[in-house]
Amino acid sequence: MPTTADAYSQLLSPAMQAFVQQSETLSQTQTDSLSAQRTAYQRVYEHFYAGRPAGVRVINTQVPTPQHNIPIRHYWPAQAPLGQVLYLHGGGFVLGNLDSHDDICAELCAKAQMHITAVDYRLAPEHPYPAAFEDALACYQHVSSSPHKWPLFLAGDSAGANLAAAVAHTSRQLPQQAQGLLLIYPSLGCRYTQSSFSTHANAPGLIIQMLKLFQKHYQGTQSLPTTTSFAPLQDKDFSHLPPVRAFAAQCDPLVDEAVDYCQAVQLAGGDAHCHLEKGLIHSYLRARHHVPEAGASFERIVRVLRDLSRSRL
Repeated sequence: MPTTADAYSQLLSPAMQAFVQQSETLSQTQTDSLSAQRTAYQRVYEHFYAGRPAGVRVINTQVPTPQHNIPIRHYWPAQAPLGQVLYLHGGGFVLGNLDSHDDICAELCAKAQMHITAVDYRLAPEHPYPAAFEDALACYQHVSSSPHKWPLFLAGDSAGANLAAAVAHTSRQLPQQAQGLLLIYPSLGCRYTQSSFSTHANAPGLIIQMLKLFQKHYQGTQSLPTTTSFAPLQDKDFSHLPPVRAFAAQCDPLVDEAVDYCQAVQLAGGDAHCHLEKGLIHSYLRARHHVPEAGASFERIVRVLRDLSRSRL
């Protein structure tokens, strides 16, 4: 049975409820068109944009491929980097770009002391699966060929976490493997069989109908793919993956996917841990400067990334 609005008022703090209300007001549109959804998404991320910390240096460039040039954005910390992170942004494979997650990447760079490379992968429905995965993999191969010998990590939120995990599974067959995988409220299965899809079908921040619409756009006209690069949780082999650290929001239809993924890695003998963040919703990273519990979770993400990098030095 879906959690009711009254129940969420008990699960979420007043600060989180205020953030939800403000986000919903900003994202209201007069039409359900994709263009309107993208405009609304832009209003939200621009309103909550926190800027870049002092000392972070940013360089925009591209990764050339036979199909097209993929825009990427490098973030350099003021100190010598402890490692390198390929970051894939969220947005249901339909929304988002380098600007939508600019402040998040800049803060991760500064606080974790990491060189972050953000990817502006192609979006659906204009470019359905496997376009986003192909771009993510091409960028991974690009950064992994860097002459720097820092440990390389994969990270992403929501749909971006899906891409990060998909690349991690694929990179097991490549010479350079990622040293860690950071998943933030990840979308991994695309089957909607876990109980949280029912329990949190109408959760603040993300509802099941929107998830299914995003998947429809990403899937395109093809039948539902069963490949790992589309849904990493469908893989039959979870062995030989890098250490996995997942952060799942309690009030999110996707919460069970993060838990199930980490359990699958553990059962295969791997190193995985899922942090269940109480009182938080999908996309809570945008609330990190407005909601104390979201800010505390972001600091835990930073610590986990630093700990992973130090263990690989």
